[in-house]
Amino acid sequence: LQVRWKKPVAMAIDSILQQVDGRTILLGTNAGGRIELMVIDDATGEHTGGIEDIGEVFPPLDAGAAIRQAIRPSGHMVEPDELLVTADSEVISFVRSDGNVGVLADPGGNPSWRHTTLPLRVVHDLLPWPGGFLAVGPDPDSDHPLAVSNADPVVYHVDTGNLDVQQIQWPEEIGDVRWLARSPLDDLVLGGDSGIALVGWPGTRVDWINTSPDLLETRHAWATGSSLVVLDATDELVRLSLSNGRINGLLESPANRDDGVAMQMDVRPGGFTLLREGGMAVHDHDGALIGGDSLPGDLEHELLLEHERGWILLTYLQSITHLPGTGGPHGRRHLYRVHMLDDEGRLLDLFDLYPLESRIRAARSNGTCLVLETAESVDLVPMPGWPGQ
Repeated sequence: LQVRWKKPVAMAIDSILQQVDGRTILLGTNAGGRIELMVIDDATGEHTGGIEDIGEVFPPLDAGAAIRQAIRPSGHMVEPDELLVTADSEVISFVRSDGNVGVLADPGGNPSWRHTTLPLRVVHDLLPWPGGFLAVGPDPDSDHPLAVSNADPVVYHVDTGNLDVQQIQWPEEIGDVRWLARSPLDDLVLGGDSGIALVGWPGTRVDWINTSPDLLETRHAWATGSSLVVLDATDELVRLSLSNGRINGLLESPANRDDGVAMQMDVRPGGFTLLREGGMAVHDHDGALIGGDSLPGDLEHELLLEHERGWILLTYLQSITHLPGTGGPHGRRHLYRVHMLDDEGRLLDLFDLYPLESRIRAARSNGTCLVLETAESVDLVPMPGWPGQ
């Protein structure tokens, strides 16, 4: 595959936030250390708008904010001006660590801001939610609300349409916050260091709590139609019933190879697809293994992108070095392969990308093109027609 356009960017790109109406919205850090939003025209790659310093739209920090810093469970300090971000197709929401919220609409056209403040003195994490987002942090009324950012947690839902804020109580039995997850039916799953709980939406009741020793210090989870798949403290994937929280054993994996650590899960109606370092597996909504890729097990898979007719799998092959005087640009180049897979992981077609100057950091697909983000540039790559179309 060859690139349609390649545009260098004067910032370190952190993520691709949106791809709507022929525009791609990028978030990054510019040379001055400021958080910047950049709008790129998909047809030409031209920089058509953006915001050079997101921090400027927020009010000044309170006097003494620096001496009230919380720490993360890792021991790192939470910077008082740190920004967390979440985006959907309509708006981009920025949340400063002190609870100040800025909601940006139409960043590629006529950008407009609305603001509110969360009743939190430090925000630990965000979870995208239909029509808004969830924020979690220490309860400001607890004994030590700024000691550790995930201790004494309380959750708030923010409706980005009207900026209403609703509190959701965190069950004490499951301990300090580790993660949040959303089911396809919008049930909220709370992961603590001592267990897991499910809260029926709109967050007014706890449907079940499981504090089994097997669920201590879990790291992440994904909710499907009827199952909760939990990454435990030993990197095993454990299945729980979403209806009652009972443990149903380990998630089945392909028997013929060890595919390594779980990297990404994508939930679809009727099941989910799990990408590990060395392979992809397709499961039904109960977690039963129904398919998988047939690619060599020693490949280094990096990104799985959803397509309306299947999946696009990006795999890293190797790096090569061109020495001066050997022809072409010298320096290290990185080689990737793109696999087109059907819904059950069967290989339909594959092709190699042109050599890249650095590793891919993020990618998106709109069905006909790939947008690739590397350390130096943003590239738009036309895709061939889907096999069978």
